[in-house]
Amino acid sequence: DAPLSAPRGGGAGGGGTGDQQEVDFILLIPDEFIGAVLGKGGATIKRLQWQTHTTIRCSPPNAVHPGTSSRLVTLSSASAAALDAAQSLILLTVAQEHSTAFCEVSALLARIRPTKPRAGRAVPGE
Repeated sequence: DAPLSAPRGGGAGGGGTGDQQEVDFILLIPDEFIGAVLGKGGATIKRLQWQTHTTIRCSPPNAVHPGTSSRLVTLSSASAAALDAAQSLILLTVAQEHSTAFCEVSALLARIRPTKPRAGRAVPGE
């Protein structure tokens, strides 16, 4: 299994500068839910980036995760707190937009217990 996160860089910069490297965190969001993340004219994704101080990128419609109909939503930031906030707000946005289907997904996710710790979250489709 390939990991769902792809950190860039190795953490804090050298030489005592305290610079932090940006880290990518990848969410798998079913294609039918991606509109909730993007919003009309990109308004929702722009608002989420502004609120969380992250960069959020969605893969194109023809670039789904192999074996799924899920698109990759990549969150980038040097701050773990910003990544956590972005992840939470994206999942909340999807939940609000698709509450019935998301309740079923949440129940499914509650039953999944990964055997190895990983960064990332897959949101299964119907």
